[in-house]
Amino acid sequence: KIDPAHPLLEDPRPSNAYRLAAEEAFDSGNFEQALTFVESGLSTAPDDARLTDLQTKINNAITVAKLNETLGNARDQLVTLEAYDSYQKDIIELARLSSPAESPILDTLAGNLKEKITGKLDEILKQGNRADAETLAGNYGDLLGALQLGRELVQIKLAHLAGDERVAAIQGFVAKDKATIEEKLATPALDDAAWETELLASIRQLDVLQSEDASIADDLRSYRQNIARLYIDRANSTLEENRFDAADALVNRAERFAPGLALLQKTRTTIAGTKSEYEKQARIKDLKEQFAFQTDADRITEANKIFEQLKTLLSPDDPFITTEATDKLSRSYSRLAQRRADQGEYASALKLAEAGLKLSPDDAVLKSYRDDYRVEVNIAELSDMFANTISFDVVEVARKVNQIENSAPARYTEFRKKSEQILGERVRNLAATDKNAAAGLINAAVRVFPTSSVLADLLPQFGELEPWPDAAVANRALNAGKLSEANVLLQSAAEKFAGHPDVLDLRRQLEARMKEANKAYDEYLVAKQAAGDRFRDLRQARRALAKAQDSWSDNPDYANAENDINRLIAAAPDNPANKVMKREQVDIAALAKPDTSKKKVKWKPAPSGRECSSNLAGHGKRAKAICYDLVYTGWRGPLMVVVPAGGGSDKPFAIGKYEVSVGDWSKYCALSGRCKPETNKEKHNDPQTGITLQQAREYTQWLSERTGKTYRLPKKAEWEYAANAGGDQPKKDVNCRLVLNGKTLKGTGIASVKSGQPNGWGLKNYVGNVQEWVEDVDGIKAEGGAYSDQHSKCSISLERPHNGSADDITGFRLLLEDAG
Repeated sequence: KIDPAHPLLEDPRPSNAYRLAAEEAFDSGNFEQALTFVESGLSTAPDDARLTDLQTKINNAITVAKLNETLGNARDQLVTLEAYDSYQKDIIELARLSSPAESPILDTLAGNLKEKITGKLDEILKQGNRADAETLAGNYGDLLGALQLGRELVQIKLAHLAGDERVAAIQGFVAKDKATIEEKLATPALDDAAWETELLASIRQLDVLQSEDASIADDLRSYRQNIARLYIDRANSTLEENRFDAADALVNRAERFAPGLALLQKTRTTIAGTKSEYEKQARIKDLKEQFAFQTDADRITEANKIFEQLKTLLSPDDPFITTEATDKLSRSYSRLAQRRADQGEYASALKLAEAGLKLSPDDAVLKSYRDDYRVEVNIAELSDMFANTISFDVVEVARKVNQIENSAPARYTEFRKKSEQILGERVRNLAATDKNAAAGLINAAVRVFPTSSVLADLLPQFGELEPWPDAAVANRALNAGKLSEANVLLQSAAEKFAGHPDVLDLRRQLEARMKEANKAYDEYLVAKQAAGDRFRDLRQARRALAKAQDSWSDNPDYANAENDINRLIAAAPDNPANKVMKREQVDIAALAKPDTSKKKVKWKPAPSGRECSSNLAGHGKRAKAICYDLVYTGWRGPLMVVVPAGGGSDKPFAIGKYEVSVGDWSKYCALSGRCKPETNKEKHNDPQTGITLQQAREYTQWLSERTGKTYRLPKKAEWEYAANAGGDQPKKDVNCRLVLNGKTLKGTGIASVKSGQPNGWGLKNYVGNVQEWVEDVDGIKAEGGAYSDQHSKCSISLERPHNGSADDITGFRLLLEDAG
């Protein structure tokens, strides 16, 4: 038995987990399993309103499925109007939970019933009387209303009526419906099914009667809005309790009274957003609790996995990410490191301490542990090396020896004495079989332990080396990247100079260079395989091959690979050498002259042959998909790419592949005479800055007039949509300020608009370089950050208000409306 006061009984996580599992099962159509999950959740949390709401939703779905099956099986039997009598209750119930638009069987039944009821009405009009019509309406009125055949029902009610009698009947219907509606509105009872059914019937009948009496329209519109407001208010109050399914159901019910009402869609969006945020916060809370449990238990691998998940849900500057979590992790690393050290596993303990310091670089305990464990690791590693190796990297070994001496002087004295003994014995033993090896070892030992008198005394007797005659030639080959040549010389020295320190040193360097080169070559092979016949990717693969060749220039396999990749690049279907797009020839310097004739010639928009069109949407990474308009004969306007419909636009639109450049601006200056063009071609690929927002708008107006199309600044939603590119983002390597050890590595100034990697739709530099003006509902914003912003903060979401004045960190990107 569990104590009634036990905190687990109040823990919302189990019921939340059952609810999420039930929703997943429901979304996949497995209603029975969803219901089982809900019932399990309610057994632990019987008062959970969200579970109860979900249970209602699932039960309704099950009922709808069963009714659809029952009526589907009976459909072929409903050949006469009377045949509907046995199924009226089921049809009305299905219509209450669904609609003809949502249920194909309801739609079919509505069509069949309409045909039969119309035939019966024709028969009554020809051979029957008023009483027959009233009987028909009484027998099938509820069914017709449920199937939204109100027009047919009204015609039955008006059968055999004409003139003033018909008008009076209509007025009577209208008056009765209005009275019913006003009575229901005066005493709202949203939880009463009968209240809702009667109210809906009156609204739908008034809707039909509009065709008979146009004056109904204003009152009907008011009724619809007032009823919808009742449901929306209830939905909003329900939403405050985080009962999302109940709130959604209320909006769906309101939709039957006021279909298409904008406020309902807005409420539905609010519900979805609130639910998403609630689920996110619940997920964050759950992960934080799991994280605390794992770190307290020092389960560091699981804790790190959870930490990575939390980093995707929380902002980078959230205190939990920056402080709380890192503190917990570093303490866990500290405890684990200490336990490993207590067991004598110093190498493992050192790795744990260093991992903890990456999270908390200033942690004094971890620093102390790291220094202590590094001493033990160095002693063990060097002792093994001195006992078994005849050559080693003197600089690296000396560094580790100094670490031992500086961090643990007492341990160093013992270590040095033991090392002197081991090295001395090995030198004497080697001298009997390989004098060069002995000489190399004692020379290296003296350099590592320069104050050792024991080793210094051995140097005159054993330290003289016989020169390796090919040493200089081999090292020149190594430094020139001719690894094959260096390897031939190394193999020739294997017999006589095998233990010579120069040979051993060359072997060590050669193996490292070959390993590095082969790693680069393996990367090339992978890149080539992935590239297929795509020009851009094949060129990227060739760059990987060039890296291997830089390390190993005389490798014949690499030379053959170069010929192969060059052949593939030349044959690539999208090779720019075969592109229609030719190099642009524009002499800005000539245009800068005041008397240039180009300014005086009247220009008419002309086709470029590379117009932006909808078939290019989403392909902007390909050179063939870059589009542009002409601003003069042979002169291109800004280069654009087309993005699919979205971002508030129901059609594809074109947006600048690059930020507007100095070259783009200079063409405008030269042709319009409104500003001074830049004649230094080296600056033409810089982003245009130092102009006001008004000047930028004048440029877009001029460009629109020049091309006969509509160019403008993008709206915020359009810019963000194009920048996100459906989530297809390159590795973050943006031109923003990156400082390391006091040195600014990136973000020192503007870069070419063509620099960096494109997103999936071809846009470049939308983050960093210069921030970009966009139009927003509450004014002008600058998006994406600039080179002066911190690299860690540069992102698509970085946004700040802007007053439109000129500065050196703000530029803009153009949008072309309706890309054909």
